[in-house]
Amino acid sequence: GAHLPERIVTNAEIAARVGKPAEWIESASGIRERRWASAETSVADLAVAAAEDCLARGGSSPDQLGMIIVASGSSAANGFPGPAAAVAARLGLEGTPALDVPMASAGSLFGLVMAAQFADAYKDVLVIGAEKMSAIVEMGAGADGAPGAGCGRQLRRPTVSCRCAAASPPVGRWQCRRHGSAGSTAHRSER
Repeated sequence: GAHLPERIVTNAEIAARVGKPAEWIESASGIRERRWASAETSVADLAVAAAEDCLARGGSSPDQLGMIIVASGSSAANGFPGPAAAVAARLGLEGTPALDVPMASAGSLFGLVMAAQFADAYKDVLVIGAEKMSAIVEMGAGADGAPGAGCGRQLRRPTVSCRCAAASPPVGRWQCRRHGSAGSTAHRSER
């Protein structure tokens, strides 16, 4: 499961604002287009949409979750509390531990490693990486290759291998496997 805001911002749109060719933006950032969330959309909104998609695709329901981990560096601008508690509440999970990992990019990988450790005690752990960089980065001068917004998730079960395909190149595919009591490993492979 995943969720992306509907608005697509192309390099051509950014190029017009920053005075650089669209091709240069792609060569400098590796980004062709990004998603832009509306001002009314929160990181928690993105995370809930991705969580619901993940659970539906996995044939699970929120009441089967033992824990939620939400990684987001862009939610830090809102201070405390982070989005994890709001996501849990909106999924109807009173009393379910909800942990924030206030870190962009690698935060999702840290969340997956943490989920592998918590899975023995909490069973199904939902890990969500949600970013709304469109609220932090002003699209104008200096916004070369400006990142956007989006959300991915992964359900970690104690005995099930999970796979997550990244939304756009050049990230590639990540496979996360549980290896007994030794924890988890993440492997990157090209598409």
